[in-house]
Order: sequence, then structure tokens, then C-alpha cells
Amino acid sequence: MPGGGSVKLGGGNPLVVMAGVCAVDADYTRASHEMAKRAGADINRGGAFKPRTSPYDFQGLKEDGLKVLCEAREAVGLPVVSEILDVRDIDLFMKYDVDILQTGTRNAQNFELLIEVGKTLKPVLYKRGFSNSIDESLKAANYIMEQGNENLIFCLRGVKGIGHSFRNQGDLDEIVSLAQTIDRPIVYDVSHSTGRKSGVARVGGMAAAGGADGLLVDVHVSPQHALVDGFQAIDSEEELRRMIDTWRGLRELGQALH
Repeated sequence: MPGGGSVKLGGGNPLVVMAGVCAVDADYTRASHEMAKRAGADINRGGAFKPRTSPYDFQGLKEDGLKVLCEAREAVGLPVVSEILDVRDIDLFMKYDVDILQTGTRNAQNFELLIEVGKTLKPVLYKRGFSNSIDESLKAANYIMEQGNENLIFCLRGVKGIGHSFRNQGDLDEIVSLAQTIDRPIVYDVSHSTGRKSGVARVGGMAAAGGADGLLVDVHVSPQHALVDGFQAIDSEEELRRMIDTWRGLRELGQALH
């Protein structure tokens, strides 16, 4: 099954947790990823390239960020997942041997990018577009698999809606539907769907109980110094450990209901 390194994702394996900084920084990434590992995370997430709504917002450290991320990987010993924004950066991601390539919600129907990341044959974490139907997202994800790449990981992260309290409108019910439709691992991004630290634990629990094979969560040892989205990052190792243990237990209980 797809995953980074020796991590087994999906196929009845235990819940996989991908935890790390939203945006890679030079000072806190390694410490944050070490904390995530001690708490029980399996994979470290870290954004070196950041797609932002405003051109004036921080855009990521780019290649320097990939270097920091992969140096942290060597120190921490966990595989890494990072978002790629442009086909022109494929060679760069190959140079640093990023374990899992993430295509973000803004590139959910960037078919040329999906084709090219598919050709790498690396695991690809495909995020649903925030305004796309599931049918549209599944068809787009097939551009990856049509390149002979079976290492697709389908990621839900909430959608745009009205009248909801969190950052995005949750699409947790789609976990159940997708699990009955596709044979690829399903991951839920609890941090970017909620946009609130206070919502992560319970939404993660609902996703785990609903059948998610993995969860993504932002962590940062010093959220006030985070370059992006520090307000939604978990900064307590003990808290993160409790969450991960609870999530894994809920996934086991959920499997009994299938």
C-alpha cells in the first residue's frame, strides 16, 4: 500500500498520522518533527512551497525549505510529505527525494501537474479541490493513476460552503462513501479543514471512527513563531500523544462497525 518508507497506509493497517509544520522554517522544523515522532506520528508533513491567496503573503522557503525538511528527515528518521505546486519543480523534488508528493486543493484539476507527479511513481497525496465534487476529484486523481502510478492517497480537507463555523465545511461523510467506492487509502486533514486548534482532536476522532486510514495534523513547538497558520498547530507533545492514541483506538472501533 502507498506510504513513505516502511509506513503501511490503508489495507487494514493501523491509523497513520502525518504531523509536522504547515510551513517549513529554519529554526523550528526539526524540533517540531521530533516532537511529532515522540508523540507517535508516522510521517512528517512540511510545506516548502506555499500557495497563498495573496501574492503579498509568505510563499514558503522553496528549495531552501526542501533542504531544511530533508535534513530534518535525516535527523528524525521519518519519511516526509510536501506539496508541489508546479511541473517545473519535479526535478527539485526528485533531487531531495521527497517521500510523498502532495498536490494541494488549488491544483486539484491541474491535469498537467497530476500527470507529471504520476510519472514519478512516488506516492502522491491528492487533495480534493475545495469546490470540486467527489466525482470531479476522483476523475482528476485518475490522471495520476493512469501514468501507471498505483501509489495514490486520496485526501479530504473540507470544502467551501456557507453557514459553517470552521475554516471549511467538513466532508467527513465522504470518508464512508469513498471507502465503499475506491481501494486507495483515504486521509483526512484535520488542521486545514477546521482551521482551529480546538477542533482538531474531535474532528480527528470522527474521521478515524468513520474509516480514515490516516490523518494530517499541524504541529509546531512555538506556534507564535510559525510562518503560516500557527493558530491551528498543536504545540503540546502530551496533548498530541493523547490525540494519536485516542484516534487509533477509535479507528479500531470503527472497523468493527464495517
